[in-house]
Order: sequence, then C-alpha cells, then structure tokens
Amino acid sequence: MKFITLFLLFVAFVINAADFGVAKKYCEEKSYKLCRNEMESFLKDNPKTEKSREANYLLAKAYLKLRVYDKAIKIFEKFEKEGFNDKIAGEVFLDYSDYITLYHGLYDSKWSKKNLQLLKSANQIGMSKKTILEKIFQGWEYLMYYTHDKTKKAIYNDYETTLKTLLKSDNDYARYYFKKGLYYYNGYDRSIKSKESQKLAISNWEKVIKEFSKGSSYNDSVTYLANSYSQKQDFISALKVLEEAHKKTLVTTRFYITLGNQIAEIKNPRFSLSNGYTFLPNNKPSINLSWRNIDKAEFKLYKISNLVDVLKTKNIPYNAYNLNQNLNKIDDKNLTVVKSWSDELSDNKDYKYQSKALILDVLPAGTYILRGESKGVKSSVLINVTENAIVLKVSPDKGLVYVTHAMTGEPIINSDVLVSSYRYNYTGRKYETKLIEGKTDDSGVFAF
Repeated sequence: MKFITLFLLFVAFVINAADFGVAKKYCEEKSYKLCRNEMESFLKDNPKTEKSREANYLLAKAYLKLRVYDKAIKIFEKFEKEGFNDKIAGEVFLDYSDYITLYHGLYDSKWSKKNLQLLKSANQIGMSKKTILEKIFQGWEYLMYYTHDKTKKAIYNDYETTLKTLLKSDNDYARYYFKKGLYYYNGYDRSIKSKESQKLAISNWEKVIKEFSKGSSYNDSVTYLANSYSQKQDFISALKVLEEAHKKTLVTTRFYITLGNQIAEIKNPRFSLSNGYTFLPNNKPSINLSWRNIDKAEFKLYKISNLVDVLKTKNIPYNAYNLNQNLNKIDDKNLTVVKSWSDELSDNKDYKYQSKALILDVLPAGTYILRGESKGVKSSVLINVTENAIVLKVSPDKGLVYVTHAMTGEPIINSDVLVSSYRYNYTGRKYETKLIEGKTDDSGVFAF
C-alpha cells in the first residue's frame, strides 16, 4: 500500500510538471493568452507546489502583456510581501518597475518612490547591475526636470544617491557628469543663481572632457561646452574646446567631421547685406551690413532697368523668400554700374559678428542692386526707390493690389503689377513660384 501511494504521488508530480512545462512554453513563445489560460489552470490544480511561484510570476507577466493590470499588480504585491530574495523575486521587481515607468510614469511621487524601492530590492537580490543602472539613470534623468518641486527634488536626490553607488565604467561616470551639467545648464535647480549654475555646468562638462576622452557623453560635453561659450560670445574659448577635441578624435568618425564644421563656422568669413524697406527718392537708403572675420569689403551699386525681365530671362525664381540669394545669380553684364567703393571693416580677431548701417547717397527713382564681396564671400540686396506705395490684401482664393502715390495718396492708374505667389505643391512635393501680371484700373486697383 505504501508503494502504491508513493507511485501515485510520483505520477501526479510528473503530470503537474508536464502541465507547467506546456504553460511555460506558451509564455516563452509570447502566446500570452494561452500562457494565461494554462497557468491559471495549473495554479488552480496546484496552488502550492515548487513550481507555483514561477507560475505566478509568468501569469503576472502574461497579465501585463494582455493589459489586465489589476491582476498583475496583485501578484506583484504578493511577491513583495513574501520577502523572498531569489531570482524570481528579482524578475518580479524589474517587471513591476517597467510597469510603473510605462503605465504610470514617474511624475507622481508615489510611483517614482515605489520604482526606486523596487530597483533597490532587485539590486540587493543580485539582478543585472547594468539593467538596474539604466533604469535608475532613466528615472534620475526624468525627475531632474521637476526639481523645482521640493518633494520631487528629494526623490531626485534619492535616485542620485543610489545611482552613484552603481557607477562603475568610464561611460557610466561620463554620462552622469554630462547629464549633471545639463541639469545646471538648464537651470533646473532654482536654489542656485543663474551665473553659478552655468559655472557648475561648465565644470561638469570640463570634467568629462578631461577624464573621459571618448564615447557619446564626451562628444556631447564638447558640443555643449563649445555652444555655451559661443552663446556668451566667447568664441576664442569655444574654438579652443573644438580644436582640442578635433585633434583627439579619429578622422574616420562622424564626430570628427562635425567638429570640423563647427570650427569652420567660427573661423570662416561671413558677410551679409540686408534691407527690409522701400525708399523715397529724396531719402538716403540705409542698408544693414553684418560681417565676421573680415577687415575689408568691396561694394558696387548697380541700376537695373527691369528686374523681373532679367529674372525671367535667366530662369531665376522670383520670390521674397530667396530674392537676395537669387540676385547673386544675375550676371554683371545685365547691370549698369552707378558707383563702386571699398570699405574698411573692423576685425578684432575675436570671431564675433559685427554690424553697421551703410548710408548711401540720395538716389533717383529706380531699382538698384547693391553687391558686396570680401574673401570670396558675396552678398546682394535689392534697393527699390519709388514714389509709389502698395497695399496688398489676400484671401485663400483671391487678392487685391492698390497702388498709390506715397506722398499725395492719389491712385496710380494703369500701373504694371506683378504678384509672385510662392506656395508648396503637395502633389509634386516642391515649392513653386507663380507670377500673376496685370495693370491697375482707374481706381489704382488690380484684382486677381
């Protein structure tokens, strides 16, 4: 009789193990509905066996994937209360952490605290340090945006304290100091004055650059440090950071090219003419000039009889968005030189942009192009001198142009009008320029 009882128990154990194996296979294959059904059936028949804990864990995981969150959480909380320190408990804590991050987020202090507690428990059990470190990094980086709130700042500090105990590799430390630099740079800690906060940001990035001279955090620290100096118009310091990094970086990397472009952006000459006004014949046109790394420029003022005809002949797009750029495409042969001169510009060798107004002589009515050039950099600007003024009104399907004398207000009759419509063609996936031409009527109006 004793032998028969033992035999029956052995058979029951084998059957139970087989049932669990089938259910577990469904879980591993990510067939979560079948996994749930088989695990529920197994646990109903075998509530307390050596496989029950693992079965409960896999069932909770299936519930999560099927979005049956209330049942999953009940199982997770049960595991917490058990106080076990085995791998199954560790997996539960990590999955519970994932659930909190994905479905609750860490903005709520209740869940951010809970998340950190779970990760600490998983760490004590001996789960993957790399996984835990990444999760704590993510929580710490998220919470830094909300440290103006005292409660969240305290939790942020708790994450940081735990984080520091897990930092191991150079990449870990570099990431920490780079992100800490961002924290100060963006002024998240409102208890620190702006200037002091910027100093702390710079010191953290300098630490990364000095002690960890490779990896993405190093690259980011170089970029942010150089940009920080540039924003303060300290281009000499910015250039020093970029050039030192450029020497250390492999020429085959994308970052090497990026650094080269940033260095060129600071060192290359820049020259630009701009104008947003139409001028009356009795006024002196004023043109904006800005430059960088230039000490002298040559200027030529041209008069053009009919700008639109020239642009049409050369098949050059005529629109307000890139008109000055397109003016550079017009050959000098189509223009009449009115005046040419050179101008000495100040260059303090500090790579800073400078600007001034170019005041021209009084010009007769007409259309002019002012061109400037220095060190191979060219810029052109349109100067329109006229007694006429234009009022433009547009709606989605029509428009109206009113041409009047700027001084007397009298309408200009039979005046040539050209309207340039610059729109995006969604069918052709490109911008197109459409020219609409006509003449004003007896009231000085052209409708289109």
